[in-house]
Amino acid sequence: MENLKHFLAFHHGSLRQRAVKVSGSILAATFLLIGATAIEAHGAVDSAAEELHIFGSVCAPVETHRGLDITWQTTTATEENHVMYGRDPSFGSVAQATAGTEHTARIEHLTSGATIHYRVYARRVSTGETVQSGTCTVTLDGTDRAAPRFTGLHAGAPTANTMEITVATNEPTELLISLTSPSPTGATPVPEATITRPATAQTTHHIALTGLLPEVDYVVRIDAMDHAGNSVTLTPDVTFRTLHETVL
Repeated sequence: MENLKHFLAFHHGSLRQRAVKVSGSILAATFLLIGATAIEAHGAVDSAAEELHIFGSVCAPVETHRGLDITWQTTTATEENHVMYGRDPSFGSVAQATAGTEHTARIEHLTSGATIHYRVYARRVSTGETVQSGTCTVTLDGTDRAAPRFTGLHAGAPTANTMEITVATNEPTELLISLTSPSPTGATPVPEATITRPATAQTTHHIALTGLLPEVDYVVRIDAMDHAGNSVTLTPDVTFRTLHETVL
């Protein structure tokens, strides 16, 4: 009888240990399942987050008059973008670029025939992630293909016989001025007068129109030409009407 009690006690203890082992295995399996699910979810988030990269025609800038237009793209939007550039790989100057995923920067006031080294840089403010390109090298061919630009215009008050106009351009130019009058039918037509001013190219031009007829509508067309032969027309034309001539 005593042996039977020991056997039952031993058997009952074995069952309890096995039950604990089984329940522990289920619990461990549950933890493993939850952990695996969490890892898979985390991996899905990471794979969905696109890494920041630069691509596009970084080292193929568009050369303009004494300048370079540099464009590139990033895989995600970046807020801080610029170009580091200089006459050697140490750079030394910075040109700011546009934000977003399409970026443009302009390097100006370069010397014809100069060799420029540059590198583009982009940064996401929200994450602090940064990326930059390799160093690009370009030599300006020295050919001026850009037309000049009008940067200022001031038309004075006309008199019965005169009119003064001041125009400014972004580079030295010569002006070709054409003066016509769209007088109504029946009025005495005013012949077209063409004047080239000044003989020496400059950036600020003072134009004095004299010998005009009183009470006549005039149209002034102004063309500017730079040293390379590039030209541009001021738009719109300058129009005015001369005053009534006072007889003393």
